[in-house]
Amino acid sequence: MSKIINIKRTLIVGLLAGVCVSFTTGCKQFTKYDEGITYKKVEFTNLSDEFVCDTTSMRLYFQNNGNVPYVSVNAFLSNLDGVIDTSVFRYKFNYFSNCMELHRYYSEDSYASIKFDWKNNVISGSNYCCSGVLKSTWQTNYSSFIKNVDHYYYGSSQCTYNLDSYYFDILVLEDKCLIPLVIANILFCSQNHYNVFYNGDKLYGYYGEISSYDAEYEMIRNSSLNGKDIPNDVKKATVNSFLFAMDYFYGLKEQKDIDKFKNYIYDKNLSNLWSTDPTITHQAFCDIIYNQLDELHSRVNIPSMYASRDINVDINRGSRTSRYYDRYYTQRELRQNAFPNGVPPVRYYGDTAIITFNSFVTAPSSSIYEYDGSIKSDAWKQDSYFFMRHCMEEISYHSEIKDVVIDLSLNGGGNIGAMIRVLGFLTDKIINYSTHDMLTGEYYISKYKIDTDGDGFYDNDAYDQYNWNVLVGENTFSAANAFTSNVLEQNLATVIGQRSGGGMCSVMSIVLADGTGISISSNNSIRYVVEEDDKLMFYGIESGLKPNKTLDYEYFYNDSAIAELIG
Repeated sequence: MSKIINIKRTLIVGLLAGVCVSFTTGCKQFTKYDEGITYKKVEFTNLSDEFVCDTTSMRLYFQNNGNVPYVSVNAFLSNLDGVIDTSVFRYKFNYFSNCMELHRYYSEDSYASIKFDWKNNVISGSNYCCSGVLKSTWQTNYSSFIKNVDHYYYGSSQCTYNLDSYYFDILVLEDKCLIPLVIANILFCSQNHYNVFYNGDKLYGYYGEISSYDAEYEMIRNSSLNGKDIPNDVKKATVNSFLFAMDYFYGLKEQKDIDKFKNYIYDKNLSNLWSTDPTITHQAFCDIIYNQLDELHSRVNIPSMYASRDINVDINRGSRTSRYYDRYYTQRELRQNAFPNGVPPVRYYGDTAIITFNSFVTAPSSSIYEYDGSIKSDAWKQDSYFFMRHCMEEISYHSEIKDVVIDLSLNGGGNIGAMIRVLGFLTDKIINYSTHDMLTGEYYISKYKIDTDGDGFYDNDAYDQYNWNVLVGENTFSAANAFTSNVLEQNLATVIGQRSGGGMCSVMSIVLADGTGISISSNNSIRYVVEEDDKLMFYGIESGLKPNKTLDYEYFYNDSAIAELIG
């Protein structure tokens, strides 16, 4: 399926000097080559204030006047300098081996490599060339007050992407290696929580998961393509980019017994995906993700750029997610009835203090610090770490307190860095954070210490004079589920309540070829680790974890029942 437009080195100078001709279509400038490849410069805007990126345009290539954009790998990464740390990359263009190699250097003589082989239409090598390549975020320090003590990894980081299986090509034009924009974005951006959206008119870069509540959403959605049918080549690339993403990066394939995702999709949904009507395809994506996959880390964030601005489809959730929301609304009403004036950050019953967390949040520095570096008086309302410091200071004024409960019963997750920082208040032990990469097969254990008082020292910081407890239930999900796993694995507290809600994979946001934005449970999965027969076993936590002590849901906000259970 590979298409080789291979121009010998001896012809490059002549080609650039005179063989190419320019022409204008509408108001867009193209340069046309005899081999059927055209390019146009497209305006680019980075919408994230976490990165400083000076690029104002990117060059997109098209085959035979088609609609599916390609990018030069080198240029794509260079254009994202400021977002991606391009200083670590070196390129080796090898015509004789029919490939281009990308090297990511860790030191002068240590590097990982990935190869773009246009003869066999395969991308292969170390995933370290693609993941973890973003520069440090400008506004938010996600690793503040965390010291990485050590790390261990087992297995290989190698992976292979066969583009023939998804009807995509690797092209070579002059000294440029071209791959579809959708593939370049998935490999180098989506894996790093950044995405480049092409809406047919402009390119936008966005960090994190886009939501219809975000101001940038309307900017990205506003396109001259709105309300038009999806062209056949874009439709083909959209379906296959979806299958590519799900086959290689979906982290719950094993749990759901998925081999090839194409075979997993219901026939009706698969047929509707191939419609050129964007309303029908959007409904198909919603049915597959919300009803068939039926798990809370996968969702549709933004419709196709071809969809009308007022598109509306039915969301039919599966049994698991429906049960989750039913439980959430029931428990939220119970809590509201128990605390009609709102739940205080800390509440007290006898010698028990109960802290309520609804999410794990890392706030930007501007929300935490004054211009002189002092901590803002309301920083504790913005960031989980400062919230915990505030609560522990409040508890210290109550000398009678022996037991502390962290209520995660309605905590749907959040930022892992924030979660790890909160764990540091419970223990002076080194905190283990263990993951398994479902794409490469690699197992990884990171070890951390936490500076809970912000004095720059990481020992003797925990509040281990208290007996710690954690209240969990079906709505204790994602990062809160990971918190529960850490507590049980390292015996940091007594877990009470009901089985936690699960969610073991980090969220990966992806942009498909027609602009549809989705999020999925990624290949990066959090694990519960135990040693068995002198071997570390990494167990999945997607189905949640059992508490040490059971408490019926109706008593979750009955403080006397909680105190009696842990007493």
